[in-house]
Order: sequence, then structure tokens, then C-alpha cells
Amino acid sequence: MSEQNQPLQREEPKARPYKAALPNAALPNAATQYLHLTAEPGPILAPKAPTGTESGLPILPSLEEPSRLNDESPSELHAGQSGRPKSLRPFILSIMAFKHGRKFSKTTSAHRKRRLSSAAEKEGQFGPALTRLYLGISAAFSNDQTALIALAINDGVYLTDFSVKHFDLNDSQATGRDVIAEYVLKEVEDYAHNNFAKFIGAGLPATLRSVSKTLCSRLWLDLDIVPIVVLVEKEDEDEEGRKGGRDFWNLKRVDEQADSMVRKCVMHFGPSQAPLLQVGFRGFVQTDVGFRAYLTTLQNYKDTCGTSTWETMMTYAEKLRRNKTRIAFFSSTPQGGGVALMRHALVRFARRIGVDLSWYVPKPLPSALRITKNIHNVLQGVSPPSQRITPEEKKAVIHWITENAYRYWLSESGPLCPVEEGGAHVIIDISVMRLDPNDQLLNTLISKAHVVLQLSTSEGFEVKVSEALHAGRPVVATKAGGIPLQVKDSINGFLVEPGDWRAVAHHLMNLFTNDDLYENMSNAARTGVSDEVGTVSNALCWFYLASKWTDLGTEKYGKTALQPNERWVYDMAREEANCPYSADEERLPRCYTEAKNTDSLGSSSLS
Repeated sequence: MSEQNQPLQREEPKARPYKAALPNAALPNAATQYLHLTAEPGPILAPKAPTGTESGLPILPSLEEPSRLNDESPSELHAGQSGRPKSLRPFILSIMAFKHGRKFSKTTSAHRKRRLSSAAEKEGQFGPALTRLYLGISAAFSNDQTALIALAINDGVYLTDFSVKHFDLNDSQATGRDVIAEYVLKEVEDYAHNNFAKFIGAGLPATLRSVSKTLCSRLWLDLDIVPIVVLVEKEDEDEEGRKGGRDFWNLKRVDEQADSMVRKCVMHFGPSQAPLLQVGFRGFVQTDVGFRAYLTTLQNYKDTCGTSTWETMMTYAEKLRRNKTRIAFFSSTPQGGGVALMRHALVRFARRIGVDLSWYVPKPLPSALRITKNIHNVLQGVSPPSQRITPEEKKAVIHWITENAYRYWLSESGPLCPVEEGGAHVIIDISVMRLDPNDQLLNTLISKAHVVLQLSTSEGFEVKVSEALHAGRPVVATKAGGIPLQVKDSINGFLVEPGDWRAVAHHLMNLFTNDDLYENMSNAARTGVSDEVGTVSNALCWFYLASKWTDLGTEKYGKTALQPNERWVYDMAREEANCPYSADEERLPRCYTEAKNTDSLGSSSLS
């Protein structure tokens, strides 16, 4: 071959330019390693099997997040478990660009600070209007326990500011603290206070969530920020199957990665700044933004209930996991009142605990939804006396349900198919009315309220009462439905007869003028909530029923196989799991069913 036709030969990369830009003596190893990877690509780490542990509790391995072994370093985690070569390019490029890091540069003008501070003093905490922002977080790791953490801020349209911080992860391993989470929360909280802003959501890569175990839950619980875990190009696709495509994620500096995260995060929120609800094929409800929002950890759930409740729930959850039992819920809508809110919480908890629980809704039909709401009102006793459900309306609802069942749920591998063909073991059908939902708004109203009123003339159990008591707010409620099960008259609230507005006004006056009375009731409300009204206990009851129906079937000799005899499902589950109640354990009053149970036993049982 002639010299002109010979292909051009690339010179071997030299380490000197990179060494000159490095801030300390420990980093040339990372630079040398990066050059070695560029010249001779190859796998550095052998893929390892994930263990799937979190805070000593078992979790369900997710396809959306790489698992981390206890002996893996952050840099090994960044390589992923795919067996592909790890790239230190983002770390090196970021070190070169931000030798000394970068702080946020945008500040609110002194005039605006004075105006907003004055408004806050005059009108209270709801006075100043906050700027709504979104956050992007990313991290680049080296082989020597150093990392770069980048935060990017977006106003919903474009990048407005960013910061880059050098980190030594040895402190985290020595103290056991999540130093990444602590740094991010402090930076975000300071920025929000200094600039009168409210962060709506935060996007971060799955690798960072695996390194910083508490980051997502603390963003949600401490700062009311919805954390969205985003799959980046390298994690989402196999490079060998991309037909020559480039790994764009590892071509970016860490600040560019954070900017990418915040732009992807913005796409998951609607005009009202609430996360967009995702409903997939066959009406499969994908809660928490398609299961991308990680709001809580198992430890957070464990902290909300007693040890006995948790151990009982785990008994049935482990049985359902061991038997690979599939549970399916059916509702008319994926959002609305208390039932829909509880279903979102139940699906979220089931995924964290590893139970195969799915939720389905039919294809929406406005005319049918109006009829189902009328049925709900009639059953609750709140409809006009003359309202009736006509035969035509009944046929319309039956046709709607049947059409959806045959089109989506009875088809191949649908949830209503026989178990042998992939269907669910347990089917739970619940109808729910449609309302405009926003649980964050509801939480804000309840947690900032002085007193909560629930003055329904006819009501069910009412989960809003549970949430108000959990927030330490005294409740003035009517003696309707299951509300007296939760409100203890003159202890954590007051009970009045439906329509007795004079008694309501009297109790409100006392709660607003008698500080000692209010503090005592608030403390009783906060500390006297029974585990039975929480998500863990709700899941416990459903897991118990699913386990029993799986063992016994739904019918036996023409009768229901499970014979509770009007007993509480929670009591049956605790008894069968051999977890008796302790003397100081809070329980909902059984007086509403004890008399019926006694009568049903017969005189022979009473002797």
C-alpha cells in the first residue's frame, strides 16, 4: 500500500495534559486509568449478582435500578452490573472543567427580598409567592473514593443555575452517614430560602440512588420534592444492540448530566405541578410516575407502625412472595377520593416489599363514570330522595364493564385469565368516585390547619380523619359511619350529632381559645393513632386475605371458604400469625361489632 493510501494512525494519548489539571495528588491514578480505558477498552469489573438489601430489610430487585453489593465501591457501582467497561470520562472531564468546584451564582435582588420578607411578616407563611423550580442531580465517581456532585436548577423552561462539589466518600464509609444526601438537602434548602423558591421535583440517575440510599426519601419527606429516578442511555440500552450508536451519557460532564436529569424530570409533571399519572396497556395503573418516583424506603414504613404489626405483615408478605401469588385490584378510576389515595399507597408499598400486586382501571367512558358516581351517592345515602338508577343506566354500566373485561382483562395473559394462563390469583373489585386529586395539596392543608372538621351526614371510615389525627390535628366530626372508630370524644377531638352546628361552633371556640385543651388534644391525636389505619396494616389485611384465598379458594361446599363470622380481618391475621396485642398497643374500638359477634355465637357458645 502506498504511503498516501495508508490509513491515518492516531497517536497514543499522553497523560501529561490531564495530570496538569488535576487538583490533588490522588487523582493521577484516575487519569491514568481513563487513558488506559481509552487506549485499550475492556471490562474492569466482573459482573456480580445483586443482593437486594436495604437497611437490613429485603427489597424487590427492580429493573430500573442497578443493585449494589456491600463490598462494591461507588466507582464499581457506576460501572453497572452489565459487564460493559466502565468509563471515567465524566469524572475526568468534570475535574478539568471544575478544578475548584462551582457554587450557585444566581441570587435574588435585595429589593425583592425586602418585599417578600415584608409580605411574609404581614400575611404569614402563605403571603409571599414562591418561584417554582426543578432540580437535577448527578454524580461522577473515581476509583479512589472521590466523587463530583452536580446540582442543576431549571425553571421549567431552561437551565438557570448549577453547582459542582468535590466529595471524599471515605467519610461516609467511616461514619455510616449518607453525606451525599446531607449535602444535597442543605444546598437545596438554602437555595430555596435565599431565593424564595419551591422545588417541585428532582431528577437523578439510578446509579446515584443506589449509592445514596436515603437521598430520594429525604427529598420527599423533608423538602416535599418528588424524586424521579431516570434511566440514562447507558443503563437503558445495551451498547452492542444500538447499531453503532454512541454512549452519550459518558460523553457528558457531570454538570451536563445534571442538566439532562432536570430536563427529563420536568417532562413528568403537568400544568398543576403534580406528577403525571401513567396508565399503561390493559388499564394497568403505573403509580408514582410509571414507578419512577421513589418516595419512601422500607425503613420509613417500619417507623410508622409497631413491631408486632410489621412482623405480622412480613409473615404474610413472605408467604405471598414464596408462593408467587399475584393480586389484582380493579377500580373505575385511577384517581379521586380516599379509596384511590389508599390504592396508590398500597401499590407503592407492595412494590417496595416485593409482593406482586397490580391495579387496573377500565377505558374511561364519561357517561358511565357519571352513573357510577350516582350509584356511590345512593349507597352512601347522600343523593336526592327521588334519584334512582334506571334500567338503562344499569345496562350501560354492565356493557362498559363487560367490554373492558373481554377486550383487556380476559385476553391472553390478562389479569382475569385463569391462573395457569398468567392471570391473577386474587381479584379485588372496587368502585371509586372521581374527584380532582392532589395529595400534596391535601397534606399541606391538613398539616397547616389548626382544627379539622368532618361534618358528613353519612360517611364511611374516612381516611382524611386518619391523616388529620396522624398530623396531630384535633378533629370535630359527626357521629356518622366509621368516624367514631377514630375520633375519641373529648380526647383527640369532639363528636357531634349530624346537623348540630351549635355544638361545632362551641367546640371550635374552645379549641381556638384554650391553649392547654388544644395541646392535650393535639398530642393525643398524634400519639394515639392505631397501626390499623396505616398503609402497613392495610397491606397486612389484604396480604392475609390473599394468602387465605390462595390456600382455601373462594368457595367450599357452596359456601365462602373463609368464614370470618363478623370478626375483624386485622384480628384474624394477628391471631393466625401468633402476634398477640400488647397492653399498651393502640386499637380501634371493637364495640361496634362485639354485640353482633356475641349474638351470632348462640347461647351454647356463651355457656
